[in-house]
Amino acid sequence: MRAGRNVILCGSLCAAALGQPYPDFSGKWILDKTRTAGEAPWGQTHAESMEIAQNGNELTMTIKTGSFRFILDGAAHAVLDRSMGDLPDFVRKTETVAVRDGNTLTLRVTELAEQTDRQTGIVSVHPGITDVHTLRLSDNGNQLIDERTGYRAKPPGALHGRPYKQLEDYAYRRQTAVFVRRQR
Repeated sequence: MRAGRNVILCGSLCAAALGQPYPDFSGKWILDKTRTAGEAPWGQTHAESMEIAQNGNELTMTIKTGSFRFILDGAAHAVLDRSMGDLPDFVRKTETVAVRDGNTLTLRVTELAEQTDRQTGIVSVHPGITDVHTLRLSDNGNQLIDERTGYRAKPPGALHGRPYKQLEDYAYRRQTAVFVRRQR
């Protein structure tokens, strides 16, 4: 019996070491509102639909508010965000991270603000709220489950005029939504 367990363990570890492919989350997905549960972080709602394109070591998620590109290597990648135009001594970036755990893929998106002190030239980085999407597919691949939450890398001393308490911070709310694959 013990030898059997070792074979199973070795098989699992060897598959991971050989770079077992990610589940393919590609598709056009429609929100099933009847199966959404929990409170959305910051009172936001899930997008009515989303499109995911996955190719090799890259995944792009497109929703109403824009597209987010993830490199499927577990490392943080930042891109310049020019949505506010060019501002003196201020740069916005969007950082994305994709982390795999078996058949689950966790996507993190953080807005970063970089400010340069005009007198010293020192650059300080201020991370915003990190949005977290934990994705998994149903057994038949026709449903996408998106468990959504968020967090703050640097909690503030006060929030909305009161001393900061994580339990009162809407960023940490949790919501689970089910998306159904749009028929082709």
